[in-house]
Amino acid sequence: MRELSRTLRALARRGPYTSLAFALIAMATTAPTATFAVVRATLWRDLPYRDPSSLANIFTLEPVNRDSSQQMASSALMLARWRANAVVWQGIEGYSPLTLSVSGDASAEGLSGGGVSAGLFDLLGTQPAIGRSFTHEEETGVSGVIIVSDAFAKRRFGTAQLALAKTLTVDGAPRVVVGVMALGFSLLFQGGDAWIPLDLSLEQQAKANLRNIAVYGRLRPGVSIATGRDNLAAIQGQLAAEVPNAYAATRVAVRPMREQLFGNRRPRGPKHDCGYCYITRRRANGRRRQRRRYQYRRWAEWHSWRRF
Repeated sequence: MRELSRTLRALARRGPYTSLAFALIAMATTAPTATFAVVRATLWRDLPYRDPSSLANIFTLEPVNRDSSQQMASSALMLARWRANAVVWQGIEGYSPLTLSVSGDASAEGLSGGGVSAGLFDLLGTQPAIGRSFTHEEETGVSGVIIVSDAFAKRRFGTAQLALAKTLTVDGAPRVVVGVMALGFSLLFQGGDAWIPLDLSLEQQAKANLRNIAVYGRLRPGVSIATGRDNLAAIQGQLAAEVPNAYAATRVAVRPMREQLFGNRRPRGPKHDCGYCYITRRRANGRRRQRRRYQYRRWAEWHSWRRF
């Protein structure tokens, strides 16, 4: 007891160092928990979308040299043609990341978000919690509508319900709030607080070389990735004939959405969702490796002794 009181007095005399030590201990104990929370949400669980196994990322490949190619985003013309003519896809939609300057009754602030095509939220199965999504008629640069996150609506207007029909000045132009997303919503794991309709007007489609749209699609039941790619490749071949200067060497590629977002880095942990069991298995494997190394050393010593 005397030693404990002496230790406590010594820690009290060194206040800043004691605070730093406790802060480091707290970080060391909470960091694994945070890490496994991220791994659990992304790699062990399914994507938080409706029927995620049928979702795919659609992109293009442009040749860099004779043996390699570069992955590229898509243009408004590509998205419009794919969406109108694809027969083995339930839907094809696009997303273009943007930083929006939003002002109104309060001070201006920069928000992360992007332009989304009219059916993207429905494609993912994540409709606004309040209000509505965009329509195809609003896929222009002057539509005057916006969808905001639950966090932004509460921060700006107090409640999500009060945000509906409010007018915000976005990049100098007025836009009316037509929808508020659910609490915690993150579009394609990129966060965001505001989304506007993607500009797919004829003027935008005329910019064939402007490739700034990430395209996602949902395959029809029973359709494979290869079949979906072949369908889009045939459409892209028609585009190449129409606009050879922009698309003559363009190839279409399709990849499952999970693989595109996270690659093949799915941990070889237990079959069920348990971070503790994963750690236990890693430790057990480490002990097995140590035991094998120890047995090998004993075997090597015994054989070297037999030589004499």
